[in-house]
Amino acid sequence: MSTFSVTNQGVITVDTSSIREDFVEAYKTALGANLNTDASTFQGQMIINDTATLTTAMNEVVNIANNFSPYTATGEALDVIATIFGYYRKQGVATTVYLTLTGTSGTVIPAGSLVSDGTHEYASQDEITLVDSAGAGWFQCTEAGAVRCPIATVTSIVTTISGWDTVINNTAGVTGYATETDNEFRQRITANWLNVRARSVLGAIIDNVASLDNVISVCGRENPTSNTVSIDGQSLTEHSIYLCVLGGDESEIAKVIANQKTLGAGTNGDTTIGYYDSVVGYNYQYSIQRPTARNLAIQIVYEPNAYTSADVQTQMSSLIMEWLSNNPLKIGQTVSGNVLAQALDGFNQVNLLSVKVKVEGDANWSDYITNTIAQVATLDASNISFSEV
Repeated sequence: MSTFSVTNQGVITVDTSSIREDFVEAYKTALGANLNTDASTFQGQMIINDTATLTTAMNEVVNIANNFSPYTATGEALDVIATIFGYYRKQGVATTVYLTLTGTSGTVIPAGSLVSDGTHEYASQDEITLVDSAGAGWFQCTEAGAVRCPIATVTSIVTTISGWDTVINNTAGVTGYATETDNEFRQRITANWLNVRARSVLGAIIDNVASLDNVISVCGRENPTSNTVSIDGQSLTEHSIYLCVLGGDESEIAKVIANQKTLGAGTNGDTTIGYYDSVVGYNYQYSIQRPTARNLAIQIVYEPNAYTSADVQTQMSSLIMEWLSNNPLKIGQTVSGNVLAQALDGFNQVNLLSVKVKVEGDANWSDYITNTIAQVATLDASNISFSEV
């Protein structure tokens, strides 16, 4: 009889129809070659039951085998296997938004300064100094979870500072999440080949920073040479590392760098962060890069069908924004229409013809856009357009 087997290559399964055919032959061998095996007969029902039982057993063995791999495990099984490698699912990651500030030149806005969208407050992640009456920086919501932050909604200053006059978000926020999804968690586990317990190597530094509370995305590079090099527009000094970090507390990021990087290696970026080690009585100072936000625009071309409703465009827009909440765009990520089209998988109210993207303000639509290692794309629902053909 055809049955599944467990080999050094894993669980080898067989098709359900093959299992049923073998049960039919077994019953005919035992009860006669002319045995009626239609589903309406007693023996036909027994064959169906036996086939279902063996198939269920086979699938359970497959599930057990898959639950021992971070590539295939899901839910609590993924949590269990991840702990073996030193990874833990993140909870309560807060929305992060890039804000433009104006006021008197030379005004210093300390880290932790608060602004508001009228409902939620956001705290500055780093110190910001206004130059030529303007400045910009990342602020993170003081409440964890999927707080949406559309364009031009953060306009109120909560922490009063003399010389700080206005604030606004010209890009949408990167939405946080209450619980890290399986896809996000698995990507973090496997991104650098499970290096979270390693030391010194770039992958280990990235993984440990990515594990910090409220860190949404990390991108890293290194320059092992004795010369300054340029990588994707970023200048890296000799024997140094580069980290671009979206979200997260600067002192916690600095602590990871202090514990992880090779002694004496330099750092690069536009933001200075620090960590005080009370054991040795030393204040570590490092440079990291905070990314620049870029407004993404999407054009969806579709053909209506028999199931198309009057609010189909609103539904598609909601599906895309929900999908991005569960799959936040990363620093340096190439954003393609094909990837974003996954948000509409299974949506049967239209015949989807194409999904194009561009940076807001660009003239032409494209199949994809690229971002440097110092950029991250954001999307506001108002930048999703539709074309019906």
